[in-house]
Amino acid sequence: MKLNVGIPDLCAQMHYSADFWRYKIRSSVKLVFINLFCFAILKESIMKNILFIFAAIILILAQAPVASAHLPYLERDSVKIVANDPEISKAYYGWLGGAPAVYSISSRKPFSLYLNLLSPQTDNGRQDYSADIYDKNGELLDKLDGADYIWLVSYEPFANDYYTKGPEFEKLMPAGDYRVKVYNSGNSGNYVLAIGKKEDLSPGQFARTLAVLPSVKQEFFGRPWWEAFNNLVGLAALVLLVVLLIVIYFIISFFKSRKLKKRLDVEYAQYEDNGKFGGAARG
Repeated sequence: MKLNVGIPDLCAQMHYSADFWRYKIRSSVKLVFINLFCFAILKESIMKNILFIFAAIILILAQAPVASAHLPYLERDSVKIVANDPEISKAYYGWLGGAPAVYSISSRKPFSLYLNLLSPQTDNGRQDYSADIYDKNGELLDKLDGADYIWLVSYEPFANDYYTKGPEFEKLMPAGDYRVKVYNSGNSGNYVLAIGKKEDLSPGQFARTLAVLPSVKQEFFGRPWWEAFNNLVGLAALVLLVVLLIVIYFIISFFKSRKLKKRLDVEYAQYEDNGKFGGAARG
């Protein structure tokens, strides 16, 4: 059974989400400028300004809203995928090309296994994906039956995308090896398999996300690549770029000032020496 979400309901959800995140973004940007201004005027030396700007950024990150985000992994038509670190939140984007996609999951310690089937909200999006969970011996442990599930529209603010959200699974699993088979009738269509719930927004993962999102936008949502940055990812990248440029400016200014000071000290010392020698000669 499927649920067709009405256009008015979807529009209302989009309007609320846009207003909510516009308010959050405006608040965060205001906090950036207020903290940077306050810290900058309190200290005079360039190096102290740099340290206080870093402190301001940390304060902003602590005050700013945290978006729930799955790290994107582009699998396309792969049928055998290894899902490392199953507790870390990831979204695997793939399409079924006539055969199921099988994900291998391993853990040397007990772990929380979270799975969620989604479908990109597009004109030809399907809502009948299912997933079977097997242990290493091939025994069926559980099943996410998407064919008999009510798929609802879900908004992902981190990348500014809409999905239809299917069945979920969450359970504490013993250490071991597992397989998750994703399929539907005819094994066709674009799907997303979310694995894990723990966020990992490290600099390396953030940079990798920036590189992957344009392809996700084009291949799975049919939208221009540049829209990959018309969201919280783009805002965060812009803020980081501005901060980086400010830090580089202060560092360059600091070393230029030190170089200028040393040159002036040398010239002043030479001037004093010349003055002393000149006075002694006249005496």
